[in-house]
Amino acid sequence: MCNLLLETIKTTPKNEQGSSNPPKDTFLGDLEVISEPWPASGQVLASRLVRLLLLSLFSSLSASIFNTDHLKNQAEIAGFGYKTANLLVLKELAYTINKAVPTHLVTVPDFIGLPNESMQQFLKTQGLDLPTQWQIIIASAAGPLQQKKMYKNKQLSTKFRQELETLQKRITQACEQASANTLANLSGSRIGVRDDSNGAVDFLKTAVQSNWQLMVRSTGKEDSETLANAGGNVSVANVPPRDTYVMRAIGEVLASYVSTKSMQQRLQAGDTTIFDTPFLPVLIQRMIGEPIGGAKDAAHIPTGCVLYTRETDGFTPGVALVQATFGHNEGVVQSSMPIDTFYLCRNITYASIKIKTKRLVPGIEKQLYTILEQPNTEDIVAAPSLSQ
Repeated sequence: MCNLLLETIKTTPKNEQGSSNPPKDTFLGDLEVISEPWPASGQVLASRLVRLLLLSLFSSLSASIFNTDHLKNQAEIAGFGYKTANLLVLKELAYTINKAVPTHLVTVPDFIGLPNESMQQFLKTQGLDLPTQWQIIIASAAGPLQQKKMYKNKQLSTKFRQELETLQKRITQACEQASANTLANLSGSRIGVRDDSNGAVDFLKTAVQSNWQLMVRSTGKEDSETLANAGGNVSVANVPPRDTYVMRAIGEVLASYVSTKSMQQRLQAGDTTIFDTPFLPVLIQRMIGEPIGGAKDAAHIPTGCVLYTRETDGFTPGVALVQATFGHNEGVVQSSMPIDTFYLCRNITYASIKIKTKRLVPGIEKQLYTILEQPNTEDIVAAPSLSQ
């Protein structure tokens, strides 16, 4: 997943009470939108903005900007993974929209990509030579006959699962025990992704100065044309921009690549590369959303959405599907919060609006930064998370 930020460039109008509300954040699929203020009716995002984004997205992605060979080169050969590679495409998409629609500003929240090669080298400096260790695991628990059996049964063997769990622990420990200058040693990994950055250290300095919280995200070979692996790999939300927290989150992401959940999903999807040496890029990105503890004003509560350009369950060509709810987008991705559903086709919108008594917000629990459930105020419980 990746994000775009859109801001309506105009004077903020006043609400029915006469006070000016600041713009409201809305995440539309992988698009992050700052829309007009929250109207008293409870409608969140003007439908013309939704249609503007959809039309711009469809037209741009169908143009030469979406070059699958270039995408694959960035994702697999350069080793940044598909989420990071898709962010590069979205940066081009944002540029296209800004030229075509000068009344709006679309940007991609700042990010840094740490490629597979850098992460493999980091683990080696921590005493874990992953390619060598992986070959040992394959030889002992996933030889040719064992692989054939696992593919046939679509089930990982008990022995292979045990080896994966041990490897996960080693990866997590390597990151937790990393020295304070580890991120400085990864500074060269930014080349090719963001030319004006000297690496992870500068990125974190900017995050501290700007009071950002971060998302540390998986960006493997999922999100490609042939493999989704939705939810298979971990992304860690609400990470403070400090070395210790970032390295701990990186450890969770790296370990998730070899988790039973991720490997089992890939196996069931028919992925023929699951027994290859693990591919371990990491994406660190500015997190857009509420402050820790949640917004006090409804106008500051974002809407998280997932956009499907094709609604496949009903076999209805030309229909797009948007699922949305208030708060952090993980509530939509994991279906852990009540979700509104919108079907879009040309000028027709059909909406199924749910009662949304809670949302996910950045928080602190047992001295750990995380995302937590927060009760919604009465004025938004029954309100549509997007306008119709």
